[in-house]
Amino acid sequence: MGCATPASILVEVDAPDLPAGTLDQLRFQVDGPGGRMADTTLDLPPSWPQTLAVRPGGAGSSAEVTIRVTGLKAGAARIRRVVTARFGSGEVRVRVTLSPACLDHLCADPFTDCVADSCADTSDGGVDAGEDGGVDAGFDAGPIDSGFDAGPVDSGMDTGMACDGSGFEVCNGMDDDCDGIVDDGLPCPGALVISEVRTGSTASGTDEFVELYNRRDFAISLDGVALEYLTATSTSWSARVSYAAADIIPAHGFFLATSGGYTGSVTADASWTRGFANAGGHVRIQFRGTELDRFGWGTAAMPEGTAFPKSTDNAGSYERKANAASTPLSMQSGADVNAGNGEDTDDNGADFVRRATADPQNRMSPIEAP
Repeated sequence: MGCATPASILVEVDAPDLPAGTLDQLRFQVDGPGGRMADTTLDLPPSWPQTLAVRPGGAGSSAEVTIRVTGLKAGAARIRRVVTARFGSGEVRVRVTLSPACLDHLCADPFTDCVADSCADTSDGGVDAGEDGGVDAGFDAGPIDSGFDAGPVDSGMDTGMACDGSGFEVCNGMDDDCDGIVDDGLPCPGALVISEVRTGSTASGTDEFVELYNRRDFAISLDGVALEYLTATSTSWSARVSYAAADIIPAHGFFLATSGGYTGSVTADASWTRGFANAGGHVRIQFRGTELDRFGWGTAAMPEGTAFPKSTDNAGSYERKANAASTPLSMQSGADVNAGNGEDTDDNGADFVRRATADPQNRMSPIEAP
């Protein structure tokens, strides 16, 4: 694919060094040649970085805009970064880092940026050498490659503004920009979970699959989502599946990825060749660098919460519960058979059960609403 994305500025906000609990909200303000384009305050995302898209709207596809990102705690501003950027012919990417050096150093002029612990103008377009953890020039070179150009670039936030296309697209389950697409069909945090995993069967040690479940009431494109595997004690993740723009998971539906040794009768929606360790390991799904979900089993050293114990029943699978009260029996033949797989407390040991018989489902399988 070529760089066919309409003009937009993708802002990636990160705060890797801020202590947990320092902020509870982010405020985004965008000003263009015609004045205020957007102003919205949102709760912190579940994990960093947070990406959002700015569209030119009435400002024009080559206009320069000023973007202010303010971190709040209990309604009070604690940190602010200010950058300027110009729309290009495709997507321009800008990175903003909220660093401890700028914490509680708010410049008197709200359009002046904090560099280290000092105030500086933004005449350089918000691009610096990275010394202050601010805006990385590597993200400001112009249109991004095809990995970011397959569709709407709205992995971040919506302002709920009028239907003029000038605001942010936000992960909030609403059609904020009135374009007819809820969250632009994005895999926002909380929308997708790993719903069932098999790490081998009595037929073959490579008879494996990973099933995803869409917890939302609208279909989601998996474009930009990646399935990755980590051995029980390693720290280096390896790719298994990179999903494409055509990979759509229905509302409360499923998407099935399988290994080369898969023997099930349910057709795979995607596949990989390298397998998993039966004794223990991890799988996770990511969306453009943000982890959406993780499952660890057996001897896994880095699960969500606690790892689900390894089972000696190789005919079965690990399945996410429909709700907190779900049991292996209720999930396999009881009240929760068709109730989806939406239980997610970030504790693999509590959120999953062990099925005696695996039940892989693909995007053509019946949907299961909670």
